[in-house]
Amino acid sequence: VCLSCGVKAGYGNRYCSNCGATHDPNAVVCLKCGCKVKGTDASECVDSFVGAIKTCFNKYATFEGRANRSEYWYWYLFNLLTCFLAWIPVLGWLISLAILVPTLAVGVRRLHDTGRSGWNLLFGLIPLVGWIIVIIFLVEKSNENANEYGPNPNA
Repeated sequence: VCLSCGVKAGYGNRYCSNCGATHDPNAVVCLKCGCKVKGTDASECVDSFVGAIKTCFNKYATFEGRANRSEYWYWYLFNLLTCFLAWIPVLGWLISLAILVPTLAVGVRRLHDTGRSGWNLLFGLIPLVGWIIVIIFLVEKSNENANEYGPNPNA
């Protein structure tokens, strides 16, 4: 049990994913939110906003592997928030260029999580209906088991 926030946790040598405080040295998962504690920092959880952003920047141009839904959609939220900076001419262009590659990479990894090739992102180029097809692919549930792109990131 976390002494700071009172959240019960599983086993593993980690910190509380809810508040970042030290708790049971054998904890691996927070029982309150179910978030896996992957390291010594609560923000390493890809099921959190900050953790997903860190993961996407750490895997800046990594097109292999899988990304779960929360990682992708938290990154998408980050993209929407950065769009508000686009009204500043130079800064907006620089930010857009800086996040273009990780946006494509996390999209490809998300499609891999559903068992599809990353090339399916190109359906978005089909006028009128292409982006609908891509969104349907992106919101689909992850494959439960390992697939040709790697193990299930939710496991």
